[in-house]
Amino acid sequence: MRVALLLRLAALRIAFAAFALFCSVLAAPLPRAAAPCDINDNACLTALVTRANPYLWHSLAPRAASAVIAAQAKDIGGDVVELYRLRYEEVEANGLSSQVVQRVFYLPTAAGAHSFDNDDFWYDSSRWTFRLWQGVVRHADGTSGDIGDAGDADPHGLGNRARGLAMPPLRGGDVIDIVYVLTPVAPQAWATLGTGYLGDLFAFEDSYPAERVTYVLRSRQPIAVAAVGLPAAAAASEPGGWTRYLWSAGPEPAYWPDADGPSITDSSPYVQTGSFSGWGGLVDWYSARLAARGALSPDFRARLRAIVPPQATPLATVRAIWNYLAAHLDYEGAETGVHGFLPAPPEEVFRARQGDCKDGALLMAAWLRADGIPADLALVRTWKMGGVADAAATIAAFDHAILYVPELELWVDTTAPNLTVGELPASDQGALALVVAPGQDRLRHIPVLAADANTVTRDIHLTPHGGEQWEMTGTIVATGAKAEDWRSEIYAENTAALARWVRGYFPRSRLLATSAEPGPGAVRLHFRALIPRRDFSGDLTLFPARYANLLASERERREPKRLPVRWQVTDRWTLPVAACPGRAAAASAGAGGVADSLTSPFGALAVTRSCAAGMMTTTVRVTQAATEIEPDQYPSFRAFWRAVDARLAPASGATPVLAAAAPTAAVPASASPESK
Repeated sequence: MRVALLLRLAALRIAFAAFALFCSVLAAPLPRAAAPCDINDNACLTALVTRANPYLWHSLAPRAASAVIAAQAKDIGGDVVELYRLRYEEVEANGLSSQVVQRVFYLPTAAGAHSFDNDDFWYDSSRWTFRLWQGVVRHADGTSGDIGDAGDADPHGLGNRARGLAMPPLRGGDVIDIVYVLTPVAPQAWATLGTGYLGDLFAFEDSYPAERVTYVLRSRQPIAVAAVGLPAAAAASEPGGWTRYLWSAGPEPAYWPDADGPSITDSSPYVQTGSFSGWGGLVDWYSARLAARGALSPDFRARLRAIVPPQATPLATVRAIWNYLAAHLDYEGAETGVHGFLPAPPEEVFRARQGDCKDGALLMAAWLRADGIPADLALVRTWKMGGVADAAATIAAFDHAILYVPELELWVDTTAPNLTVGELPASDQGALALVVAPGQDRLRHIPVLAADANTVTRDIHLTPHGGEQWEMTGTIVATGAKAEDWRSEIYAENTAALARWVRGYFPRSRLLATSAEPGPGAVRLHFRALIPRRDFSGDLTLFPARYANLLASERERREPKRLPVRWQVTDRWTLPVAACPGRAAAASAGAGGVADSLTSPFGALAVTRSCAAGMMTTTVRVTQAATEIEPDQYPSFRAFWRAVDARLAPASGATPVLAAAAPTAAVPASASPESK
């Protein structure tokens, strides 16, 4: 019996391994495709699925017995194993494409059955409409149950949407076989973009480990393809003017996103497709459409100049226009159909007082040009999305758009009204950008701002208040990425965050008053609190911290670590002392915290103390200067932050007054990349 099982498993693996050869020798001509199907046209969809049929899982081998599947899945491991994933895509002569997607899962355990029951299937709703074509669950006992379409989890979501499927009760040993089709949204509207194929990126790794992943691309127009981590696919001519490309790989590990990286394209093999062999071709195509879209009427130009007259310098003009737009333009995403890729005309956006990232970028670029200042829309791939191939340029590689002013080397994100000119959200810093302007043919990195551009400074004074309390008065100043967070909800969420921060140091403190100065520029929060005298001995030691836990909690890393921004945090505490220490005493206490420092390529620590007129001030400045840490650098990176924590630990025998505090509130929060 064991021999028979192994032979059947071998036969199944041989069928997968020989898949490319099997497909290349198909003798029967494929049915001719017409225009892209309407999602409700059953006859058209049936023909599409028929053309995909030779590549579907049930066409590759006889139905495998449960025991064979179990043996196959055991080699991969996990509570859920994807036995087969197919993406079959047809690109018509008009550049629109339709897809047949098949996903076959095996649930070897009850835990896998439980977790899979809550899973969703994602698709790009800006380009395609979803229809479940076939869904069945085959139980190990030979019975089966149908899978239903539960609709989009968020029907009003933007871009990528999660599609829910209604599963029958699942149990360990089940095989799930799902086939769905994707057809173009409003096909007639895409004529605005011409007949070019928008392209895409298809990653071979996904949420579950996979035995085999296959991508079949058939096109009736010339397209560019690039395979990263995969063998190049030879183009095969087929009847009806089709050219076919095929990639197949496996087994593939599961990909789990990590806030510190790597991204999916930095981890997984992927295929990148588009109409252009290089980024210059994409720029030429897209800039022609933006030029027509961004043209301003003479009346509208005059209106803009009346609202913001030209300023003395280009920088002053940029600031004045941005200050107006930041107060009058609301972000509103609309990622359906053509507008998912092409901005609305600036006059429409201005009149509506709302738009998405590309709407705002084109409006501001057109406004600046009207004042004689060259400015361009820049397509952005935020850093969490990862890298892309140099060939097969595709607009689908980008998830954001911002403004670029070449004369000033200045970037402005119109979706961040709480930032001033010169500041950028963390998600933009270090991102890949393609400036849509004549002569631009390469991706570039948006600069990562220096640590002193993203700062938090806390200046705290403690004085006795009556016989049983201390009074704490303080000012917290934030700039850069952290300032955006504080400006956004300065009187609500961040006042509560301030109270939590104070209680982190002094659990029984009582916040009495707060006030705020939201900028522009630095944001200032002022506060006053009372602290029970028993919570504070008056002998202020250094500030215990957990930077290693925050930044380098893992013992080792196999992939590069990515940090969103550089930052600097300064804590300055002033309190009364009976007498200032003498010069000799201060000098001898260096290791105990009177004066100390650490420097490395990853950051720096500086500790100083000064005393005058009976008031002691202790200043601790921590700088995080790294954004990319390679695996071989990670041990040194972790050792540095552990050393910082050790230097900030209270001296032996001292009261750990601030031991409850952690630095997380001080670190500028990174903005989440949005699909805009």
